Amino acid sequence: MRWMGKVKLEPEAGACLRPIGSKDLTQIREYDVVRVIRLRTENRTISGSAGVTRPPRVGDIATVVHEYIPENPTAPVIVENVGEDGMTIWIADFERDEIELVVSAPSSSGPAERNRI
Repeated sequence: MRWMGKVKLEPEAGACLRPIGSKDLTQIREYDVVRVIRLRTENRTISGSAGVTRPPRVGDIATVVHEYIPENPTAPVIVENVGEDGMTIWIADFERDEIELVVSAPSSSGPAERNRI
């Protein structure tokens, strides 16, 4: 099993794999695992854990942690890259054309589903 921090890089049952280079930007949602494919903003604002923070790089694997406007498939998203030790290397805003889908989160992992009793 391969992990990136606390994120499993191998899909769970029900997860959807997309081919590398997928251009379907509307499919990127919260909790999806994505790859940085371009950096349109070199000096973007980032945050991260003390001592490990660095800027995003092309090729980084990360997780979409928030969609600003979920119903707008072109709205920016917040993406987080976590190291194997669980510390945040960077968290930053990205335009959807800067990232590509690697693994889709199962549809039942959304906030509405998680809050069901």
